[in-house]
Amino acid sequence: MKTIRAKFFLSVILLLTTAVCGIALLYTVSSRRLYLASQCDYVDEAFEELKSQDLEELCRIGNEQKEVAQEEEAPESVWFLQRYENENLRFRIRNSSFQLMYDTYKSAAAREEDYTQEEKESRIARYQENDAASYEKVNGNGRIILRSIVRQQDETYYVMILESTLLIDSSISYANRVLGLVLLLFLSMGGLAVNLLAKRISRPVMEAARIASRMAGQDFSERASVDSGYQELDELGENINLMADQLQKTLEDLRNSNESLQKENLRRTELERHRKDFINNVSHEMKTPLAIISSQMEMIALIKDEEKRREYCESAIEEIERMNRMLHSMLTIFSAERGLEHMEMERVDFSRLVKKELEDFEPLFLKKRIRLSYTVEENRMVMGSRELLRRAADNFLMNASRHTFREGKVEAVLEQREGRLRFSVYNDGEKISWKDQEKIWDSFYQGSVLDGKTQKEGTGLGLYIVKSIVARHDGTCGVRNREAGVEFWFEIPAAPEERKETC
Repeated sequence: MKTIRAKFFLSVILLLTTAVCGIALLYTVSSRRLYLASQCDYVDEAFEELKSQDLEELCRIGNEQKEVAQEEEAPESVWFLQRYENENLRFRIRNSSFQLMYDTYKSAAAREEDYTQEEKESRIARYQENDAASYEKVNGNGRIILRSIVRQQDETYYVMILESTLLIDSSISYANRVLGLVLLLFLSMGGLAVNLLAKRISRPVMEAARIASRMAGQDFSERASVDSGYQELDELGENINLMADQLQKTLEDLRNSNESLQKENLRRTELERHRKDFINNVSHEMKTPLAIISSQMEMIALIKDEEKRREYCESAIEEIERMNRMLHSMLTIFSAERGLEHMEMERVDFSRLVKKELEDFEPLFLKKRIRLSYTVEENRMVMGSRELLRRAADNFLMNASRHTFREGKVEAVLEQREGRLRFSVYNDGEKISWKDQEKIWDSFYQGSVLDGKTQKEGTGLGLYIVKSIVARHDGTCGVRNREAGVEFWFEIPAAPEERKETC
């Protein structure tokens, strides 16, 4: 019972049985009702046509016609009664005294009884003006009957039209028996067809399972059939064959990937070595400015020349600033990595934060004769660390100030795109080579520009810090060369309510 063939067979047989039983039930329940409703409409139609006739004349001619033995051409009004009587309808018309004027059956007049006044009133009470035909049962037999009052030329007539449903019931009963046999034959033939179909469908599936089992043992020599006659099964066979080809290729790719992983491990090892070298270099470089500062301080006390003393003071200040930059770099990476580990999320007005950073950098750009322009959308909120986000924006702007041509320009943009905030900084300057566009995000990496020259300024930590901060905020970052310079950007999710407004 767990095979596709068995389940498919049982499912379709169950579906066929449900459909067949539903059709049979619907026919049994509704066919008789529909037919009776149709006959009631037919009787109503006959009554509407009857009202348009002269009932006095119609009854007289009808009674004469029943007395005439030979066939003669009858008036058109008589053919009205005959047409409906041939359709199994019976007409009975009485006058205002409830005396029988016409009955379809000739023998009915002989059976007419004299009713007492009470019986007559009881029977008359059954007649209603503009009554409609309905179904009723009398002594176990069903009939469609209409009792109505017709008024013509100040005369009142009591009209009854009825039709026995014995023929209807027998016809429906016969039709039900025939339908039962047809449905039984349909189920039998359908079951046989479904069994053959299930067998035909399951064969390529079983073949595919066998081939997949061989593929699990790394045997890719056999291929699945693709001419089953069913599009889906042929596609399954094609996909299995494609998978076999791709698995063979994947085994080779895995070997190549292992080699790539080894190279990546070597790269990471090299990166760690660069990091250690950086720390050692900083330690070494600090000795030099300290020694220079110490010697200059000693010389200042001995030199009488004021100009010379000023030069020594300026040189000492430069060395102090150099040492400060190196210490700041070390503290930056330390605090950034520590901050990412203990990041506390809060609601941050990122628009205000970015504007504040841009205002703080304006003097620096003016000093370097760099034109600054920016577009910041208002009230853009995020959930994150205010200090770390400030540091990410700060590093982008600092990076732009270092690498912008003199008299160049810097453009900053903050905008919302489909529930995410995008902050980008463009600067005129040397473009970044394609091989370095991924590596520049690594710590301590100082890449080259497109002309092949190494970028010396900075420590190689700024973009690494940005990438780490953005990643902790479930964001992404990137860089692209533009016509006259470089654009750095990062995207982070907007606050939940901001994303709903966007949607």
